[in-house]
Amino acid sequence: MEFTRKCVLDERPISLGQAAREWGKRTGQPRLSATTVWRWARQGIAGVHLETVHFGGKTCTSIPALERFAARCASAKQSRWARRRDKPRDPPPGAPSRPGVDRALKRLRDAGVTPHESRSGDEPDACE
Repeated sequence: MEFTRKCVLDERPISLGQAAREWGKRTGQPRLSATTVWRWARQGIAGVHLETVHFGGKTCTSIPALERFAARCASAKQSRWARRRDKPRDPPPGAPSRPGVDRALKRLRDAGVTPHESRSGDEPDACE
């Protein structure tokens, strides 16, 4: 089901400051700053934005909108971790890339240095 900003109007609207206080009460966490709740609405987290409405010069949200936001953030975070887990890992910074290793071994061979089998057995090694 797609949620729209209209849902917030159908629920009991509260100010972003009230939302910050309610978040702390409901989660047992220290009170949030209203600026944090504003940032959730404007910038979002992991592509998920808090649903808000603007009327009477105020920006409002609702408790159910906060709950939907938290659920969607958790879901987005899990899917992001799943994508990261499935992604092949890059070599650590500073590790030579495979083409660089191959070029170095070729230069050693061209210079007359004969590599011998490494201790691990998977890469030739030019040093003894």
